[in-house]
Amino acid sequence: MAAREAVRGAALDRSLWLFDYDGVSVPAYSGVEIAELRGRILGFVAEQRRIPVAEAGAALEEMRARNPSMTKCCHALLSHEFPNVPLKELFERLWGSEGHYDPKRYLWDEEMIRGLAGIRANGGPRLAVFTNNSSAVVKRSMERKGISYYFDPVVLGWEDLFPYWKFNVEAYETALRRFNAGANEALLIDDDEEHLRIAEGLGIYTVHITNGGDDTGLADESAVTLNEFLRRSAR
Repeated sequence: MAAREAVRGAALDRSLWLFDYDGVSVPAYSGVEIAELRGRILGFVAEQRRIPVAEAGAALEEMRARNPSMTKCCHALLSHEFPNVPLKELFERLWGSEGHYDPKRYLWDEEMIRGLAGIRANGGPRLAVFTNNSSAVVKRSMERKGISYYFDPVVLGWEDLFPYWKFNVEAYETALRRFNAGANEALLIDDDEEHLRIAEGLGIYTVHITNGGDDTGLADESAVTLNEFLRRSAR
């Protein structure tokens, strides 16, 4: 099992860095963004089932009482409410071309961009996005923020990983195959404790990014902000 990286040193020896685009670059992930995800899910269920939003909300909260992960509960709610509709079709109808969030919400400031440039200088590691979000949304966000240059043109989103998600080990195996890398060559940069544990179980090295959210598990002592990680790694 791989260990958490101490930000510097061994991290730079990994030839492939897998970025979770949402959690590491959206501030206060568990605030506005989770509320937006919840609202969109409940509105969709209420409209399709012709039931009050409150009724759909009660079902979702019951599921969250058993599992605090909003993403898992949203998937479970859709499967429960629409048992005869393929989940992929539901997600295509739900997210459409806009994906989970408004691309303008993503925070990539000048300091982050300087950090990316420093990492890529002198033949640095390959940087790639690995996300549960829509690859189309992420690509648009990257273009708007001016960071596409620093990342691999291949963005792995839910469309590429389905029927798996980042809480499934198969998603990580898919990413390694897609980028032609071994587990010991890869580094996962993520804010979700469950994602980090799954990756470590495969032998992928990890860095725990903290962004002020409280929906992704308790931060450990090694957790750092994305700016801090990029700044230290680029030295």
